Amino acid sequence: MAEPELRPPCDVASERALLGALIIKPDVILKIETPLEPGEFYEARNGKLYRILSDLGDRADVLTISSRAREAGLDWTEAEITRLTAETPTYTHAPDYAAAIRNAAIRRRLYYAGPEITKLAHDCANEADEVRGAWERARQLVDKAIGQESGGDVLPLRESLVWYLALLSQREEEAQSKKPVLAFPWQALTQYVPRLRPGTLATLAAGTGVGKTTFLENCAERWVEDGFGVLFFHYELAPSIMLDRRLSRASGVAIERLEKGEKPEEVDAAIDQIAKDWKGELVLVHSPGWTAARMALKAKQLASRNQVDVICCDYLQKFAYTESIRGLTPAQLRGQDVELMKNLAEETGAVVLLASQLNREALGQRKRMDFIRDTGELAEKSNLVITLDRPVLEKDLYDTSGKLIGRAGELSPIVTARIDKNTTGPTGEATLFLNGSTFLITDVAR
Repeated sequence: MAEPELRPPCDVASERALLGALIIKPDVILKIETPLEPGEFYEARNGKLYRILSDLGDRADVLTISSRAREAGLDWTEAEITRLTAETPTYTHAPDYAAAIRNAAIRRRLYYAGPEITKLAHDCANEADEVRGAWERARQLVDKAIGQESGGDVLPLRESLVWYLALLSQREEEAQSKKPVLAFPWQALTQYVPRLRPGTLATLAAGTGVGKTTFLENCAERWVEDGFGVLFFHYELAPSIMLDRRLSRASGVAIERLEKGEKPEEVDAAIDQIAKDWKGELVLVHSPGWTAARMALKAKQLASRNQVDVICCDYLQKFAYTESIRGLTPAQLRGQDVELMKNLAEETGAVVLLASQLNREALGQRKRMDFIRDTGELAEKSNLVITLDRPVLEKDLYDTSGKLIGRAGELSPIVTARIDKNTTGPTGEATLFLNGSTFLITDVAR
């Protein structure tokens, strides 16, 4: 009698319980510390349904889920989706179900690595060098199975030298190919920060109305024009306002005219130019009331499917406080959010550009990073900190041609950008110009 075939390690019951939990209460996904990948599910259809539920978030109901499943070519019926909720013991154990699925996936990778390791042992000659090589290859297979790639968390001396030589070669190839460098779009700032490195947490701090959002928008649009991928989480402005501002910048038409329903030829030309010439992708995510954890989870999900070079967040003080950590002070809660942003930059390899408010004590004083509201951890954990300042004009301001560019009592269009912290270069001060009618920031020389 033939022995039954050994089944690879799996936990289908936990897979179905997690799916049911996400249908019952979609926001329990935020309690899963590290998001699962669909490939970690043993049954492929479970993994594909998990992706649908992750994308839908709090819009997940049986009818919408089954519609999305049909569109994806999956054989999930409304009855079976409903049955998942009945099979789920409790949605509160979603993190435990996710942990069980991940552990089974690790065991499964070890299961599949076993025959290859066995073959290595049989095939290598009984010589020290070959045995050592087989051992090293076996170790790499095990590390890969449990998610510990060589050259990641652990980087021994000699491996680090090889890795660094490869990095230098990659940079040389990029320089020769004349691929655009990810850098701020103003020469006044690039003299201090010639490029933004992957995994950087950059903080932009300013008072109310000074131009934080405009700064982030200008950066994002230039980077997308150059071919980079940008996620832009905006907590305050509606999508229609964001698009008004974008087209005002691109066309040079004052936003007041766009809001009145005017559609000059310059706007049509700007739309055509954006569609034709912008090489990258800009994804706006309207996120009012989101916690930092929810934002980070969505960013990781989008980054796993698309090229994401930059994640813009506007802004820290608009993050909803995490309800599960009651009793902490606002500064401690914001410290938790900063830690999430730092980890997000390092895990995705993207630049995270995070806007933040300054304290009211900064009014009338030189803007410094120690005036950042709610937490000192933001300045401590950021690789780069830039403060913006626009003083109130005491008298009318004219340009060199005699044109009025600012009225007394208004914020000056002249922006002082101070690099207060820079872990890869010098600190210093730069001067920019903000056109308030089109939300466009330029170098003063322009």
